[in-house]
Amino acid sequence: MVSANLSKRGIRTWPVLAVLSVFCCNPLAGMLGAIFTLHAENEFYRGNSLKARSYARGAKAFIIAAVVTGMGTFIGVLIWFAVTCVNFACPSVR
Repeated sequence: MVSANLSKRGIRTWPVLAVLSVFCCNPLAGMLGAIFTLHAENEFYRGNSLKARSYARGAKAFIIAAVVTGMGTFIGVLIWFAVTCVNFACPSVR
């Protein structure tokens, strides 16, 4: 039943999000997500749906990790900049 549903709709691997996470978020986790995406699609087209689902779950986890770490880094830089401007003379404030 599961393989019949997979053959109708394919497998979700989020390749666009994987590539965007490489450039916009965390490159290392994004690259691993992209690699797992390619493995999942390759295994799906070979007919191995169980392995494809496993790789797709891994790709999803790496993409989520890339987005979360990217957002954390961005928020951390904003907080660091705000603290630096409070303690020192901020160039934009006179």
